[in-house]
Amino acid sequence: MAETTTTVGECGVPLARLGIALIVALVGFLVAVMGFVVDNAPMILVGMLVGGSGSVAVNWLANAVTDGAGEAVDSLNPGAGQP
Repeated sequence: MAETTTTVGECGVPLARLGIALIVALVGFLVAVMGFVVDNAPMILVGMLVGGSGSVAVNWLANAVTDGAGEAVDSLNPGAGQP
């Protein structure tokens, strides 16, 4: 049976942290859209701030997983580079 893991790759980024950051980013942008719908400027501002900070967190975590090179670390892709 396959092993279950709670971290991503060698960097040890917890899956829960990545998932929560993604949810925060999406909910923040949803609040901003709702602010446009109800014509509420503070709601737009807060939604964009929360969505932007969540997006930055997702980007940092994604760079940690891929080592910033755009390719997955070796433990995530063990067959890469082999013929």
